[in-house]
Amino acid sequence: MLEELASTLGGDTLGQLAGVLGGNQWALQQANRDGEGILGHVFGQSRPRVEQQVQAASGLSSSMVTKLLPLLAPIVLGYLGKLLQG
Repeated sequence: MLEELASTLGGDTLGQLAGVLGGNQWALQQANRDGEGILGHVFGQSRPRVEQQVQAASGLSSSMVTKLLPLLAPIVLGYLGKLLQG
């Protein structure tokens, strides 16, 4: 399953992160699309419950959690993919 998800990224996760942090709108949109896909694969219909648990555990607002999870998902998946390769 992780390999299938990793293939949906289709690129360099760290490069994408650099673009997002650099303010590149295209990179931000791409990261959001990738993240939404990953979250859909991993959590499916349980996503709202996961978001609520992240909100409760982190103290972040629900809107912040909703914005952050799609951005973090490709980073986490990329890291896990590198762990599996190495």
